[in-house]
Amino acid sequence: MFGKLLSYKTEGYKVYFQYEKMTTRIEVISDEIINVFAGFREEEHRSKAIEGDKVKETKFEVKDCYQEKGYVEIVTDKVLCRVNDEFAVDFYETDGTPVCLEYRGKRSSGQEMSEEVKALLQAEGHAVNEGGTDYAIQSVKCLGKEDCIYGLGDKTGFLNKRNYEYENWNSDIPDAHEEFFRSLYKSIPFFMVHNAERTYGIFFDNTFKSYFNFGKENSEYIVFGSDEGNLDYYYIAGASMAEIIGHYTYLTGRAPMQQKWVLGYHQSRWGYSSEEEFRYIANTMRECEIPLDGLHFDIDYMEKYKVFTWNQDRFPTLEKLLDELKTMGVKPICII
Repeated sequence: MFGKLLSYKTEGYKVYFQYEKMTTRIEVISDEIINVFAGFREEEHRSKAIEGDKVKETKFEVKDCYQEKGYVEIVTDKVLCRVNDEFAVDFYETDGTPVCLEYRGKRSSGQEMSEEVKALLQAEGHAVNEGGTDYAIQSVKCLGKEDCIYGLGDKTGFLNKRNYEYENWNSDIPDAHEEFFRSLYKSIPFFMVHNAERTYGIFFDNTFKSYFNFGKENSEYIVFGSDEGNLDYYYIAGASMAEIIGHYTYLTGRAPMQQKWVLGYHQSRWGYSSEEEFRYIANTMRECEIPLDGLHFDIDYMEKYKVFTWNQDRFPTLEKLLDELKTMGVKPICII
């Protein structure tokens, strides 16, 4: 896709790499954050998540090791980054310990099939794809045997996302949200890889339909990619997951401290369909001395499930209900 590395140059905190087929760049955001960018769609970031210039004043060194070892090295106080042919980017601790390496093997399903089995599957009408799905924009990283993977926000499956695959394509599918669901309501293209000895984060800043395969295709690697856009991801180093989340939220923003009532007890379910039910729930909770700080209105309050509407038949005295809840100290929360 990129070809051999022909030359490079440093401008400020950016190092530009001229390959046979296109120009790419590495940008040092901080000691812990490195941006990897190839402008397939635009020459600059197309971010909906990062506002303003996040680059911190950072000391780093660029070393030309290409003739001897086949890479250019970028070193901060926390990260050692090596940029190779084909824009293969490897990340190490500063002592040279590997952390996040580009996968250089052949993509495969990880299951060997004999020619006889392939022929039988094809005869029965099954597609035989020994390799993986290639996306227009993608990166393939090595996956260690002990690596656990966390992140992506609102997804099904276990907390450890290893051996799952997901899509970032917001979908309101009414079926039961079982483990194999690839998409739900939100798209958060950030994940962390963790084992007993190392931890790192990846933020794939791409708003097009995106894909994340965490070892399901093959236990030796992670694949993340998209149908379009730029190759634009941030490698985030840190001693712990909490530290990495701190660096990630430095990029994307942090929520303000919540009001105290947000941390209280909230009553919520899909199926409260009338104001009588809401009155009954709030009054009964108070009578039984069960704490109640928030009462959630799900989609049943809407007119034909249209946002910013109220069903006048089910909620004929809505303002009165909201006043009653306010008097009781109960906050109403409406799904949108």
